[in-house]
Amino acid sequence: MSDNEPRRPMLYIVCGLPFAGKTTMSSELAESLGRAAHVEIDQVNTERGLGINAAPISPMEWAETYRMAYQRADEELSTGYDVVFDATNYSRAQRDILRINANRQGADSAVIFVDVPAEECRERWRANRVSGARYDVLDEDFERVVDRFDPPRPDERVILFLPGMSVIDLMTGLGQV
Repeated sequence: MSDNEPRRPMLYIVCGLPFAGKTTMSSELAESLGRAAHVEIDQVNTERGLGINAAPISPMEWAETYRMAYQRADEELSTGYDVVFDATNYSRAQRDILRINANRQGADSAVIFVDVPAEECRERWRANRVSGARYDVLDEDFERVVDRFDPPRPDERVILFLPGMSVIDLMTGLGQV
């Protein structure tokens, strides 16, 4: 990009297992980037009154939640804001939809893979059941994501976020600091 070309907004597609720390990292990243929106699937469900006390969410309700989240991301990108899209994004197909949407809005995209081992995520999940710090995830939903998780591949423009890293470390890798 030359100095005369406007900066393209960026869609950061966050992916990882449940309880990997995606939301904590995503919130910090969006705040550190400044001109960035944090679009969080769990927040959309909360606004809609879904998933409270681990109540099951129907496939139709999930589809509507994702439709709303995609629309929010598109709106932010269309105004030039970067977007940190926070969900498990556990399949290549989910990440491809986001990349297509970003491209349609004239934005670039990259995947931030919060790479925490499944057993560590399980420990955090179990601890959450005691603390109640966040909504619970049903056993079958947690295991479905673990079993079907399709780690991002290098052609997806992947940035790893590993245990022990800080958002400053991540931003350094993104060329933001």
